[in-house]
Amino acid sequence: MEHFTVHSKYLNPLTDFGFHKLFRAAEIARFTPKEMEKYNKSILEYSDVRDAVEYARETGREEGREEGVEQEKILIARKCMEKNRPIDDIIDLTGLSEKQILDLKKKR
Repeated sequence: MEHFTVHSKYLNPLTDFGFHKLFRAAEIARFTPKEMEKYNKSILEYSDVRDAVEYARETGREEGREEGVEQEKILIARKCMEKNRPIDDIIDLTGLSEKQILDLKKKR
């Protein structure tokens, strides 16, 4: 408990952020080879999970953007159909295929 007293007397955990990292590094340096192996394995596992989550998040964002763009094209096509625009104009404005537009017309 004496170590804690010295630590708390001279270091403020709210402002001495660098010391926290230093104490953590010193703690890791005292690991036994078995503890170091477990520690390194846990770091790799954490990194794998973090990377998988980031990949899934980015993939989800990308899919969401693509879905949003597709929904916007459909909305524009429907508005054009309401105004009786020619199908060639709708294809040109939205980039949708003729089949997609005809399918939308059927659903109306």
